[in-house]
Amino acid sequence: MEEKNVLDLLIEIQQVAAESELDAEKVIKGNKTAGIRLRKVMQKIKSLAQEVRDEVQESKSELV
Repeated sequence: MEEKNVLDLLIEIQQVAAESELDAEKVIKGNKTAGIRLRKVMQKIKSLAQEVRDEVQESKSELV
């Protein structure tokens, strides 16, 4: 699997977040199924954010 750089990961986070806006609107209206989908998307965003943190830390360690 190809390792993504920080910018690629941030772009992916933005895309995933944008794609989940409709489900977020449905959650506000009380749609429980949309809530399940939104929680799944948020878990993916959390995972991607952790990858960003790891990449930044790794690059920081390489500079020292």
